[in-house]
Amino acid sequence: MKYSFIILSLLLSGCVTTHNPIPEGYTGPLSTIDDSFKISSSQTAGMFYIQKVNGKDVVNAYTKSYSASSGQNGALNTQGYSHRLPAVKTKLLLSGEIMHGAPVGYLFNSDANYVVSGEIEFLPEVNKHYLVSGELNKQRSAVWIEDINGDIVSQVVVLSEGNTTPTIESTNSFIAKNTDTTRSSHGVKKDKLALFSNIKGGESLDLVLAKIGEPDSIVYDKGNFFTMRRSHFEYVYNELGKIQFTERDKQAGYVLRVFPNIFDGSTQLTNQLESSGLTLQHIAKEYYKRDELSELELDKVASAIWKNRYQEDSYTIDAVAWLIKVIGKQGNNRYYSLLNTLNDKNEYDSKIVRYAKSNLEQLEPSSVNQFNLRH
Repeated sequence: MKYSFIILSLLLSGCVTTHNPIPEGYTGPLSTIDDSFKISSSQTAGMFYIQKVNGKDVVNAYTKSYSASSGQNGALNTQGYSHRLPAVKTKLLLSGEIMHGAPVGYLFNSDANYVVSGEIEFLPEVNKHYLVSGELNKQRSAVWIEDINGDIVSQVVVLSEGNTTPTIESTNSFIAKNTDTTRSSHGVKKDKLALFSNIKGGESLDLVLAKIGEPDSIVYDKGNFFTMRRSHFEYVYNELGKIQFTERDKQAGYVLRVFPNIFDGSTQLTNQLESSGLTLQHIAKEYYKRDELSELELDKVASAIWKNRYQEDSYTIDAVAWLIKVIGKQGNNRYYSLLNTLNDKNEYDSKIVRYAKSNLEQLEPSSVNQFNLRH
């Protein structure tokens, strides 16, 4: 019944009448909220979006992606969307869910079709730009709104493991209970490197430019029909890295993928390891190429492994596997307990377990000066 409902909802999603949230004749102040997504594979992504404004359905990244993926042989063509809203207190139905390029994906991934949805009240500031973001996994699924700094600025819709009804938590309460995965900058504007490292799929060009400014160069790739490589723009920041954007009317539209430059130093590593998915995978592979890392840097790597140990998207899992290889390559026995804990097939993804087991062979059993798993 559950899967039939999901597929029926998909079929009906194209038939819903959508609402323009800006009243006719309205000339007051506005704000912007982007939807976002986390790509898990060529066929799957986690979508975080505004489903309703004041109780009425609106166009969003989910409906745009659904339309763009029609006739794509199961490939998910993720699309972003920016909501222009009056800068007044508004009721928003926020949703986060796993989306597949074809209905059969919901059947083959029946244990991981996470969905969380709930209504919050939000008062955006005039002319400010926000982002719908969140997380989707077995332990907890949540969706919220964050500001240009990446800080949560709204109530949070939370669905924890074992519950069937989501709860609405205050910003401070959610952050206080989830310091392992959620941090606040306490109003201090982050530098460009930190902002770049936290750019998410679905962010609009306008939001990216507001965060980190104009690029040093722009490259256009017309794509390849036969390999199904999408046409895209690549914005190059010499001191930061590269960002791929979707093409929209011959212009850059929304973020597809981020490729950060790799820097020396634990502070830069901390910023970069805050990422996930494709971006974290890229970073992990680049750090594996390093011949030597300090213990402080390895602690940052270990913290990222521990933080993401329960993630279920294939790119983040692969990133964790590469980070485990980083630990094994360095041969520092301080991380024996970490890898030994991850070597549990009843608790963690099989790939994480496999890499933990193989890289344990590079370390000597030790109980001295072990990395604190509560980091």
